[in-house]
Amino acid sequence: MPKGPGLLNCLLPKNSIIEGGDDALLRMAAEHKPIITFRAARDSGWFYMENWGVWASERRSSLVFDCELKQGDKVRIYLEVKCPPRSSEISLVVNAGAELASFKLYEWNRFISFEGLVGENGRVTISLLARGRFGDVDHCSIHTGLTSMAYCDGSDPLARIDLLEKVTLYSQIEHLRREA
Repeated sequence: MPKGPGLLNCLLPKNSIIEGGDDALLRMAAEHKPIITFRAARDSGWFYMENWGVWASERRSSLVFDCELKQGDKVRIYLEVKCPPRSSEISLVVNAGAELASFKLYEWNRFISFEGLVGENGRVTISLLARGRFGDVDHCSIHTGLTSMAYCDGSDPLARIDLLEKVTLYSQIEHLRREA
């Protein structure tokens, strides 16, 4: 059986906001919570983790993780994304097997949401393609910034509403935390 990110300690729980940055890792440890992050889901095209999350190192990047759903199930995916400062006309095209979706990105975090399909062995693969003119940070070419992610059973309306409420509340709390 091939070794990949989804087989290397990357079973992500459904209906939960999953962070990845160093600050979140330290907060989970200090609160004696299970340390569950999206770090191992970074498949290709990513830099190292930073305090807030991670930048894509290339226009094309991907995420791969195992989930609690079965092959062929619909999955609703949320990604909290942004683009680098001094970027212009940035769009992000995503595909997780069910639909090709495009979103405008900004210099501040925002959640995007799209449908996917669970693949073989409960694995979800998300392909990302960033387009536009990207600003450099510390003389480094960077693309999409990823802060957190979440997913739920895409065919369960109550799970979708529950996760949407969590994402909305998380966005408001994180906005206040960043301003503090």
